[in-house]
Amino acid sequence: PPPPTGSPPPQVVVIVTGKGPLREYYTQQMARLHLFHVAVLTLWLEPADYPSLLAAADLGVCLHSSTSGLDLPMKVLDMLGTGLPVCAVRFQCLPELLSHGQNGLLFSDAAELAVQLTQLLAPTREAGERLGELRRGVAASEAKRPRWEENWRQVAAPILLGGPAGPPPLSHRAFKLLLLAAAAPAILAGLAVLGAALARMEGHGWLSFDFDETEVVVPAWVAMLW
Repeated sequence: PPPPTGSPPPQVVVIVTGKGPLREYYTQQMARLHLFHVAVLTLWLEPADYPSLLAAADLGVCLHSSTSGLDLPMKVLDMLGTGLPVCAVRFQCLPELLSHGQNGLLFSDAAELAVQLTQLLAPTREAGERLGELRRGVAASEAKRPRWEENWRQVAAPILLGGPAGPPPLSHRAFKLLLLAAAAPAILAGLAVLGAALARMEGHGWLSFDFDETEVVVPAWVAMLW
């Protein structure tokens, strides 16, 4: 929507990150918009650079939506972790991360997002105060958010290890072993698929081993699983 009469429009630089398969399609769509007062950039960043970009921004926008309504967008955690207020698509469990009007804003459609962007990014004193309030809300909510160890004791340990509070957090080595055990079925399935592919390659699908001077020849996928 146009800004109120007499109010200057926001001057906005939008940075879209990622390199998904539809990047080129949306880049072409954005080029056809003939936007005024808005510049759109697309970037692919190394993981170490991503937090720096977020920390330099004024506002984050999350377009993640959930078919189940139960999965939380990691990008919102990244933004909040750098002190960045977020405007995000409203869905069932998102209030676990964002409290509307406190550390961010929720929207349901493009028109609602446009109003929020105008209210927060317009070059006016009122917009600056609204954005500052949200930034302070992010800092307050992040200060109260449980850390990994506290979440482990309260949530994960009682389920995985039993007891009302659970034992102390696992050591890093034990935790890695736990993760490896959980991922083992997927790892084995991947190795089986790779081995089957190798077995179809003439001359490259078999491996030989010597056991007590007896040569044993087995398919590559068996060797990898073993």
